Amino acid sequence: MVTIRSNDGNAFDARVDIEANAVVLHSRSGTSRNRDYRPALEMILARLADNGVKPDVYLDSNRVDHLPLSQRRILSGAQLTGAVAEQFAQIVRAMNEGRASNGAWSKVRLPAALIGAAAGATIFASAPAVVAGILALIGAALTALMTFLNPSERAAQHQKAGVAYSRLRRTLRQFVQIDMMALDAVALRTKLTEFTDEIASVQGEALPIPNRAYQKAIAAINTGSADYTDGELDAATGSLTAPPLGPSTPALPGQARA
Repeated sequence: MVTIRSNDGNAFDARVDIEANAVVLHSRSGTSRNRDYRPALEMILARLADNGVKPDVYLDSNRVDHLPLSQRRILSGAQLTGAVAEQFAQIVRAMNEGRASNGAWSKVRLPAALIGAAAGATIFASAPAVVAGILALIGAALTALMTFLNPSERAAQHQKAGVAYSRLRRTLRQFVQIDMMALDAVALRTKLTEFTDEIASVQGEALPIPNRAYQKAIAAINTGSADYTDGELDAATGSLTAPPLGPSTPALPGQARA
């Protein structure tokens, strides 16, 4: 935790953390916790503005922390206009949009790229110069790391692969339940080859699942939190059970006639 100070050197009663990829201002609760939420946030905005920086603002409260960061942005820097008091009012309106309460001061997040700017703007006035320099280096390193890892693009690729697998399952369901009945043995084998190639293509474009995520999924399955019945799976993606073969339909190996 770092301390935000006014221009007079007085410390604000506001919790500000530097996390792996962000500067975070914690929420205010009544008059007992983070009482100086407003002046602290306004000071951050003012000192960033002095250095030509208008940050994007992301909501970081418990009700949204399960969402991807891209879905938690409440204001872009370009939308922040006027004096810092008006900017603060804009942020509060945005964070309470669609809620019964219109005055909550929630936890907000500033992205990693701004850590260096924050250090240069002496936002963390309680820190000595060497700490500000370290923060600037951390900001530059994190920005470069996020550019290299490109988490948003990787998330999009994983989603694309999931959609492709779901589409393939639906295609197979249609083939097994409908199309297969009208094909002879030669056509069936041709279609099987096409499906094999399509599966290989989807697998080739899908990103590998990190071992940690794989182990977490296995643990969830083993503890029963991710158990699904065959009926539930069929309802979600369609059954792959083939109907009984008619007298004129060629049987595949291992498949019995009705």
